[in-house]
Amino acid sequence: MKRANSAGLLAAAVLAGGAATVSAATPSPKEVVEQFFKAHNKHDAEASAALCHPDAALWRLGEQKPAEAGRDALRRFFLDQFKENPKIKSKIVQAMELPPWVGVQEKVTTEPGEPARDRLLVFEVLDGTIRRIWTMRLDEANDEPAGGEGTVALQIEKWNERDLPRLVATYDEGATISDLSTGERLAAGEEALRDRFEKVLEDSPHLRVEVLQHMSLGPWVVYRERSTTGPQDKQTDAIAIYEVRDDRIRRVWLAR
Repeated sequence: MKRANSAGLLAAAVLAGGAATVSAATPSPKEVVEQFFKAHNKHDAEASAALCHPDAALWRLGEQKPAEAGRDALRRFFLDQFKENPKIKSKIVQAMELPPWVGVQEKVTTEPGEPARDRLLVFEVLDGTIRRIWTMRLDEANDEPAGGEGTVALQIEKWNERDLPRLVATYDEGATISDLSTGERLAAGEEALRDRFEKVLEDSPHLRVEVLQHMSLGPWVVYRERSTTGPQDKQTDAIAIYEVRDDRIRRVWLAR
């Protein structure tokens, strides 16, 4: 998404003797998400919903159907949330932006003085409105507070060492890789993963993967990755979301 060149517009206004009117630029995806959190912390369900597209949806990552779909449903969801937790507050701990994607690590408190709960979210923001939100949280009955990032870091190491057997070994036998935006399954199962990784390594003999930002919560790990694929240093950035179980990567979603 291209943002308006505000400096150029201002220059035009000055050259025209101030007669030109400068229109407000579309806010960046990160700015929209920050506005959403401000409205949420004011318990303003109307303002929170107004930042969402009429067809926006809230997903729990990995589920087949959205938890809430449509701006009206989201407004009711926010109202119920504020009614149930009248003192709820949320703080952005970290944000990563790769338009139209914004990843957020937040801390949520429902009562002043209570320990904060962590949560990870990924937003899709287009033309100044939130289209989709994916949430990741701990399953308190089954998840450890930490543990997934070591496996994902090892996977990056094996990519850069071009160690195909050990790269594949960081994945569960039934692991899947999907496109976050479309839901398309890109690979599933050990054989398909091996074929996919082998082709990437063959096609890109100078491949290097760099982690620019990272967030983690229990089995969930979110990386902003940069792949450099050749002598001309062609670079591709992506947000990759990993789910790790029993020290193996079970599911990956790519936002590119």
